[in-house]
Amino acid sequence: MDARTGLNPSGTRVERLLRHARLLPLLLLIALPGGLLAQQTGVLEYFQPVTGQLAAGDARDWHFDARAGSMLSLSAYAVTGGIDPRLDIFDVNDALVASNDDVDWPLSRNAVIEAFSPAGNGSYRVRVSNVGRAAGNYELILQEGWSTLAWQADFDNTPAWDTRPDSVDSFLGEGRAVLSLEPPATNAVLVRELQLPGDAWALHVPVTEVAGNRGWRVGIVTHWESVRDWARFMVDDQGRWQYLISAADVISVLRGLAPHAAIQPGEKPESLGQVFYGDAIEFFFNRKSLGRIVDGLPSGPGRTGLYAATGSPDGGQVTAWYGGLRLTVPAQTHAGAIVPDWLSGTERPAILRQLRRHRLIPAVGALAMNVPESFVISNRAGVSTLRLGGENSFARFALGSVVEAQTRSGDGIAGCGLLLETQGAETYTLAWLDNSGSAGLSRRNGDAFAPGPLRADLLPGVSADHLLVIADGENLYFYANHQYVGAQPVAVPSGTIGIAAVSFDNLMTTCNFRDTWIWDWPADSVN
Repeated sequence: MDARTGLNPSGTRVERLLRHARLLPLLLLIALPGGLLAQQTGVLEYFQPVTGQLAAGDARDWHFDARAGSMLSLSAYAVTGGIDPRLDIFDVNDALVASNDDVDWPLSRNAVIEAFSPAGNGSYRVRVSNVGRAAGNYELILQEGWSTLAWQADFDNTPAWDTRPDSVDSFLGEGRAVLSLEPPATNAVLVRELQLPGDAWALHVPVTEVAGNRGWRVGIVTHWESVRDWARFMVDDQGRWQYLISAADVISVLRGLAPHAAIQPGEKPESLGQVFYGDAIEFFFNRKSLGRIVDGLPSGPGRTGLYAATGSPDGGQVTAWYGGLRLTVPAQTHAGAIVPDWLSGTERPAILRQLRRHRLIPAVGALAMNVPESFVISNRAGVSTLRLGGENSFARFALGSVVEAQTRSGDGIAGCGLLLETQGAETYTLAWLDNSGSAGLSRRNGDAFAPGPLRADLLPGVSADHLLVIADGENLYFYANHQYVGAQPVAVPSGTIGIAAVSFDNLMTTCNFRDTWIWDWPADSVN
């Protein structure tokens, strides 16, 4: 067997120990508490870049406020000198939950963590480390939505904006826009030409203040062509939200005006957002996700802008102050879209939400299988397998599981894995993780295991190990303990799935799997 697959017990252990030794300084750099390594700290505000200088091997910590379920991006750019920035995000419990170094290696030294989804509310810490050999300056920016700022409003360019109806007072300038309504007007929009990309985009509107003597409504308008054709997302002072589409005066209610637990009655908006990906739109209020819609979405050209209305059909006075309008889009590397280095969280809904936002899976899909508990035992060197799901074959899917390995009969290398693309007892692809911190993908045909992606520097799971494989019809993507192992082309159009115990030595190995699930989708779905 080829040693790169990790399935040959001879001659691999010393090599792995050497690899771990070389990686020890980097792991220490990540794991050391902020007080021991990065003496400087600062506070990050959204859409406000900060700059700094780091010597080789130095680091600085920054803190930012995050909401559970939000979608945000952090980028560290090498500005001058030989700096090579690396980003690591730590959650409210100071656990490492995301990282990146060289987002587009070898073309760029920049570090980008895109579409990060915090698991909890609170203060998060991001560490900027210089892993280069020389000092240099960096720029760090925190954004809602995607990592690339494609456009932002210039409220000083008054002729570019139109107010409808004309009777409504509006003010643009000094970096803000104001809509002010008095009877008989009950609603108004401030729009301008802004073509939204067809594949993925995010809009973000900071709301400075809103006031009304009979309630208020504020929101975002897209695909505006006239008073008869538009799409509108809005929230009101009663803690409700709504999404409507009007086509030739025929209104489609995609989300009726209803309360949401993330919006407290009377809570004023500080931030409104919309994110489009994979034929779905997700909506945000104060960086809290309100939900997503996948059917009947608008398309085509149109204007984009701001919305304000009274809270009563009988009219009233409303004034809304807006601090901007920003369009962000996903970053592109020479190989295409960013594949994240980390996926945080253990629950299936949180994992699927991240995969959708990273466009690794489409917006639509269904749970095809869920096995609460299963196990497989190996008492010899090699791979012991157990098929799950009977003869059902899968082509495009995400397969995840939590696993605990138990070994007896002495020291040695052993692990557990997921089976996919199975065509027979000795023809399958194995996604495996062993007790030395190594993981990889291997394709078996008979007695031969073809080499695939391999990592030997994975951080261990906290109480159990987590395995996740995504098959999109072209490539397989493998994550072990939330960390990206690698990708390889699919070997066959479809196959059955299962679990495995892997022993590199003659060990008694038991792999206990729980919450093994598979999520699949039609071939014509859009990521």
